[in-house]
Amino acid sequence: MSAQEFAALAGIIQALAVIPTVAIGAYALLRDSRDRRIDRVLSFHQELMSGEIGAARNRLGTHLRNLGVEGRPLQIKRLDLLKDSKLGRYIDHEEAGPFSDATLLLRYFERANAARSAQSIYAPLFVELVGRHAAWWDMVFEDEGDRVPRAPLAELAAWSNQYAAKKRNVYPYLRNWGTNRTEDFPNS
Repeated sequence: MSAQEFAALAGIIQALAVIPTVAIGAYALLRDSRDRRIDRVLSFHQELMSGEIGAARNRLGTHLRNLGVEGRPLQIKRLDLLKDSKLGRYIDHEEAGPFSDATLLLRYFERANAARSAQSIYAPLFVELVGRHAAWWDMVFEDEGDRVPRAPLAELAAWSNQYAAKKRNVYPYLRNWGTNRTEDFPNS
């Protein structure tokens, strides 16, 4: 074997050795990206279930159920919370009000929808942990057209509903998608 042939063979062997390394590196990057998107979803869920937003969600949900019929939440327009004295204040929470809680929730869903639009979330988990809440609150807040901050909630809810319908047979937790909404909003 000539020196040229030997050099060519050595070059081929080196190239073949690099391919698995590159493949492993690419897989690690993809895995890391997925892990970051999952962490982002878990952070969104934690924010929704606890802290200031979790408290607002609980207060407003309880308030609207108390004003509704047979424990079902009252469906409202956000601005009604400013106009109606019964809707617009909590009986036992003077530090917060329904309008500010509704605005806080809607702004949260605006951020969640922006993350979804940017594809920076892991969609299956996002639909399960955040999308189902968006779909439920979309039923509570009556459509006000493209008004901000209502429009991002409607967009997120529509996307979540479409995703759940399309992936119902792929993810077992999506098989009962919409059950709570059907019970809470039977006429919708």
